[in-house]
Amino acid sequence: MVAIWPEVIGSAIVIIITPVQSIRRQADLHTIRLQGLSVPRSRAQQRRECANRRMKQDNTTNLFSTGLWFYWFERKAGEEQQWYWGQLAGSVHRLGFIGEELLRVARVSDIDLALQRLSYQMENYLIRIYELRERAAKLVAALVGRSSDTQLLRDLKGKRARQDAVEKLAAIDPQVRDTYLELLALIDDDIDLRNQNTHDTFLSLGLSTGHNFFDPQDALLDVQHQFPNRYGEFKRRLRSQIREAIKRETDKISKVSRLTWRLLKQMDSAVKQHHQG
Repeated sequence: MVAIWPEVIGSAIVIIITPVQSIRRQADLHTIRLQGLSVPRSRAQQRRECANRRMKQDNTTNLFSTGLWFYWFERKAGEEQQWYWGQLAGSVHRLGFIGEELLRVARVSDIDLALQRLSYQMENYLIRIYELRERAAKLVAALVGRSSDTQLLRDLKGKRARQDAVEKLAAIDPQVRDTYLELLALIDDDIDLRNQNTHDTFLSLGLSTGHNFFDPQDALLDVQHQFPNRYGEFKRRLRSQIREAIKRETDKISKVSRLTWRLLKQMDSAVKQHHQG
């Protein structure tokens, strides 16, 4: 072990990147695809429709494996705006759930477990932010009837091309355009981190000293063995860093959520004005 106590006092927790030598794991994703169901519908209506479809099938034949599996509904032509509005709203709700889970981390008594859960939820946030950006771009494109235009969608998400792309859409309300651009600018760094994690190397939660990084759980063990009389103090400081990381993440979730709800409301107004005109 290496004596790291003098360096880690007063440091901060951030996401860092560490290489993974070899991970070989294969998982099966089972999906059930239900076609021809229109939106928007309440969840109760969706469940009734599914039940009716199943009742019409031959009772002696099981088309799907029983149990809890992923499934999705097919959207119909002409319903893209309503569809992606609901999808984007769902993304905000998922972000809110992550915020709630982050707040629970602060109450976890075992500090090792708290660090593990903090790391998981911070990484989960990056995945949900990517999901939210995809749906926001689809909604903007759907407003002009081009939600299947792959080049437009690519431009709407790109850092360099997005402003020109959204300004060229004459039907886009200026307020919608400004809020959309502000939202994407806010999450650009998070998208880069997510892409690093999924395309290159896994992310790890690290304890930063300002000029170096340490694994916080390794640091705990090192301090416990080499500086036992200062272990309690270091543990309290690490707890403080956990709380700071939670506040940083939840504040970001709040900002993203507020901007996204503003975008959704502006989209509603823009669609209504379009129909009235």
